[in-house]
Amino acid sequence: MTVHYVVRTFPRLSETFVQREVAELVRRGVPLTVWNLIPAEADEEVVLTPEVRAVVRDVPGLRTLVGAAVREAFARPVRFARAAGWCAAWAVRERDPRHLAAVPYAACLARRVPAGAHVHAHFANTPTTVALALGILGGQQVSFTGHARDLFAVTSPAFLADKVARGTFLAVGTEYSVSRIRPMVAPADAGKVVVVRNGLAAAPDVERAPEDGLVVTVARLVPKKGLPTLLRALALLRERGVGARVEIVGGGPQEDELRALAAELGLGDALRLAGPQGRDGVDDALGRAQVFALPCRREDDGDEDNLPVAILEAMQLGIPVVTTPIAGIPEAVIDGRSGLVVAQDDAAALADAIERLLGDAALREQLAAGAREVIAERFDVERNVGGLLARMRD
Repeated sequence: MTVHYVVRTFPRLSETFVQREVAELVRRGVPLTVWNLIPAEADEEVVLTPEVRAVVRDVPGLRTLVGAAVREAFARPVRFARAAGWCAAWAVRERDPRHLAAVPYAACLARRVPAGAHVHAHFANTPTTVALALGILGGQQVSFTGHARDLFAVTSPAFLADKVARGTFLAVGTEYSVSRIRPMVAPADAGKVVVVRNGLAAAPDVERAPEDGLVVTVARLVPKKGLPTLLRALALLRERGVGARVEIVGGGPQEDELRALAAELGLGDALRLAGPQGRDGVDDALGRAQVFALPCRREDDGDEDNLPVAILEAMQLGIPVVTTPIAGIPEAVIDGRSGLVVAQDDAAALADAIERLLGDAALREQLAAGAREVIAERFDVERNVGGLLARMRD
């Protein structure tokens, strides 16, 4: 069996979970090709092994896409009409003409992906639309992995249900996602929604030299990460005379808002916005962290994190974690065993938990040990990718 991945862009700095999955499939010797719908820009912060880089291909440009659509329309008129009709129907139903763009992409891939291959897409929106249109056109079996926003905010429940019906399975990272998605799909398709947790490889060789009072988070600067609550908690800690500092690794559209709030709260040098960092920069910050805090929240439009990989990486390194009980987070961060959990948007409770951890070395060690146990039990990349591959073969 050959496997072809359809992704928006690979690699992406914020999607290390896809890189680990691809690397594990390559390590297992699976005949694999990764198709980029949008070519990845050169990024010296993203380092792929030669073996992984060798399997990555970019979908050709506009002229080739249009030519492929015309060619497939004549070569396979019935299948092409079905694929185009499916995309057009959803474009009309959802008043979103972008769904039609999947047709030329699928046509282009139809001559490059064998009919007997298994096609797997990452993210339930555009990549999955392209993959399923390809399956209609070329006859390939298609599965897909959904993550967070693509499942709960971007893809409508009706369109997601149709995608599950047409695919062989939908893999999600948490039981929470299963509980939300199964009621959306037809009863006959409920069994197609399965848990395949994000996997972590062996812990990176990070030299841990925690700095007293340093609280680190790694996150995109977007509202669902709850970072204003972290800044307010920091201000409360300073008022109490606790020598805490916060370092946030990541970039995003909320940066100006966070800087303005930091100035309003008078945080000064107690806050550092480190910007986006590659693996070395992330590892450096985690190596210096005494506590990892990420107070995720559920947005009014339903957007929320599923289970941030940054939390898992901190747990794997034995950094005590403070977070919120959003979505699938409690499946990894078990309050009192593998971390501390506080209510979303509660700066006082977050400050209390951080102060408790900073002042109690024994508790930090206890939670670190519990976190490593949970990671080993549930988030091993070899075991989890093995389960994914078995479902593809089935």
